[in-house]
Amino acid sequence: MHVKKRFQNMFDGIIKAANRYPLTMVLLLAATVTSAIIIQQDVDHYVQYLVTFLIGALVSIAAQQIYERFFTKESERLLLMVGALVLAGAYFFAIYPDDTFNMETGIKTGVAVFALLMAFIWIPSIKSKLTFNESFMATFKAVFITILFTVIIAGGISLIIFAVDNLLFSVADNTIPQILHIVFILFAPLFFLSFTPPYLGKKDEDLTSKQMLLREEKLHSAVSCPNYLNILISYIIIPLTALYTIILLAYILLNIGGDFWTKNLLEPLLVSYAITVIVVYILASHLDNKFAHFFRKIFPKVLIPIVLLQTIASIVKISEMGISYGRYYVILFGVFAIIAGIIFSFMPVKKNGLIVAVLLIFSVISIMPPVDAFTVSRANQISLLKETLLENNMLENDTISPDSTISTKDKKVITQTTGYLVDMGYTDKIDWLPEDINYNNNFQDTFGF
Repeated sequence: MHVKKRFQNMFDGIIKAANRYPLTMVLLLAATVTSAIIIQQDVDHYVQYLVTFLIGALVSIAAQQIYERFFTKESERLLLMVGALVLAGAYFFAIYPDDTFNMETGIKTGVAVFALLMAFIWIPSIKSKLTFNESFMATFKAVFITILFTVIIAGGISLIIFAVDNLLFSVADNTIPQILHIVFILFAPLFFLSFTPPYLGKKDEDLTSKQMLLREEKLHSAVSCPNYLNILISYIIIPLTALYTIILLAYILLNIGGDFWTKNLLEPLLVSYAITVIVVYILASHLDNKFAHFFRKIFPKVLIPIVLLQTIASIVKISEMGISYGRYYVILFGVFAIIAGIIFSFMPVKKNGLIVAVLLIFSVISIMPPVDAFTVSRANQISLLKETLLENNMLENDTISPDSTISTKDKKVITQTTGYLVDMGYTDKIDWLPEDINYNNNFQDTFGF
């Protein structure tokens, strides 16, 4: 009976989530159908539709959060839904001219998805007694439970189908993908939304004291840190982060005069470190023990100089090899991490939500021309390549003259900038560079090495 009740509660929660987010439900169904067509017909020209439906679903979730926090009328809810559909349509027409879902579109979409998820967490805490840290905790728990259940269900279904195919009778090759896409695209998002608590909003101002008390109790249960997570964060994650910090500081101090400024390996390590510190700080914001207090007091102040040095090192590297979209994001994230460290160090815990406002601004900057990562990196790489060719008298009247006698440093610049432009598909925008140039084709004929 206990198991049956749990399944009943899970099913009821999914139904309530579908009713609470009706447009999201419709768009997820559309995405599920589109995914089924892609799998069945083994085609990829419907990918734009699939991604558009998923983006629309995310925007509609944020729109519902805005409605619940600030509005009361159904007409206002409908307007927000229409706005979500308009934004999804704008996204579709922005990517539709591309025959394939290229790297630039993919990364910009990933940044937009991340920004929407952060907005989803942040919106309930705007001008509210609820803090961003509490909303983040509720989302963190929901994500953890959703991943756990989704993996178990997906693994169980896959094993059952595998057993039937091998022991009883043959099944179609695409049976597992056809079922699993329903689990991942439809079930998982709705299951996650079923854990989203009914945050207090403008429509709740007329609740009686008793009703408000019940709502606050449910909300407190949703945003509180469970004991197992408290132990995990305080006595495992924080000490491991401290040890990682000591190693990083030791490396920086030992190599500050040399390798620190030239090795690219340290960039991803420090970015991952900054992300870890920020996430752990938010999760530990309301924990009441010595480890959590120590972490909140010390680590944001340690984060600032570490990230500042790495950001300076990344800027120095630009003078040598130019700006790639990856370095653009590393520097932008470095600036964000420094701001986050300052906010964590000198502002009360309840103000942590300010970092989301900064993050959303930076996300928009990074995907909106003409200052986005790809427009800036493309212009910089083309300029660096052209400048290097001109300095070596290899470019005249939009014609490249091969020269094998130039310095090794300039050869490296030409090789790397050309490789970047080829990989990103930008060569068709450069009149003086062959469109089909690559290392195995006519690179040596073009440049002489």
